[in-house]
Amino acid sequence: MSKSRLAVIALALAALPSGAARAAEPPAAASQGAPPTETATSEADRIGLFVAGQPDYAALQLDAARRTSPDAPYRLVVIHGGRPVLDFGLRNERQLVPAGEGPGEKTFEEGIIDNAEVAPDGRSAAILSTQYRRPADDAPRPEGGEPPRPVGTSVVSWVDAKRPEARFSVKVEEGRWVKELLPLAGGAGLALSTTRGLGAPADFELYGPDGREVFRTGEAEGSVTDITAASNGAFLAVSLAYPERPGLPQMGILVLDLLRGTRWTYSWSYGEAGDPLSWTLEDSGVLEVKVPGKIVRYDRNGAPLRSEGASRGKRGKK
Repeated sequence: MSKSRLAVIALALAALPSGAARAAEPPAAASQGAPPTETATSEADRIGLFVAGQPDYAALQLDAARRTSPDAPYRLVVIHGGRPVLDFGLRNERQLVPAGEGPGEKTFEEGIIDNAEVAPDGRSAAILSTQYRRPADDAPRPEGGEPPRPVGTSVVSWVDAKRPEARFSVKVEEGRWVKELLPLAGGAGLALSTTRGLGAPADFELYGPDGREVFRTGEAEGSVTDITAASNGAFLAVSLAYPERPGLPQMGILVLDLLRGTRWTYSWSYGEAGDPLSWTLEDSGVLEVKVPGKIVRYDRNGAPLRSEGASRGKRGKK
C-alpha cells in the first residue's frame, strides 16, 4: 500500500463507509545501492504481502501456530532463512454497538483496521493498527455540521526479516493519528509523522532498528508535509512548513544522514531565488534542487556542489 493512501486511513475514519476494505499491494522491487554496512535483501530474508487462498500464499506451507488473525484475507508474511516464520493477518473488523438500552439511543461503530507498508528493499515492514469508535453512518448529526471525529488509539509495529525476533512497537500518543509511515530500507528503522486531524500540523519521529527514538521534531517547530527516504535507507528528507515568523523562512527540507547521525536544512520563502521548482534526494545523500534557471546540488553535509544548467533537471518533488 502506498504511503499516500496509508496516510489518510486513520484520519478519514469519520467518513469511511461501513464495510470498506483495501487490498494490499505487493512491495516494490528491491532497490540498488544499499548502505555500505548492508547488503541487498536476499530471497532468504524478505517480507511479502499475500492474499489468503491464492497459490503463492498456499505454497508457503505456513505453520498455523505462527499466524495471527487467521480469518483476515490479507497477510503480511516474514520469511527468514528461506522459511516463513511470522504471518500477520491484516484486520478490517467493525461492529455496531448501541450507546445504551433505551429507545432512540445513538449507535456507534467500533473497529480495528490494520495497514501494512513494506520497505523498498522488502527487508522490513511496518503495521499500523488503529482501534476506533465513531458514530454510525445512520446516527443523527447536527444539520450542516461536520461529522464527529473518531476516537481511538494507534500502534505501529516494525519487523525486520533478518532479525524477526527484534521487532518493536510504538504506541501513538492518544488523540493523534498517523499521517505518514515509512519503514526504511536496509533495516535502518522507521520514520513516521502524526497529527491531531485532517489539515492540522504534523510532527516527525524517527526510530532506530532497536526501537529507540533517534530524532523528533514537533509541529510547533515546523509542520511535516512529506517524508522522502533514499532507496538505500541511509538518508531522509523531511519537508517542513514553518509557522509564521517575520523575516524567517517559510519552508524547509530537513536532510538527515542516518549513517553519521548528522542533519542540515535547506530553507526558503515563497518567491525568493531559492524557492525550488522541484527537488530530489539521491542515495548518496546529495540534495538536488531545481530553481529557475539552474540546478543546485548540496552534499550530505549541506555544502553546495557545482551548479548546472536547468536543462539537466531530474524529476523530483516540490
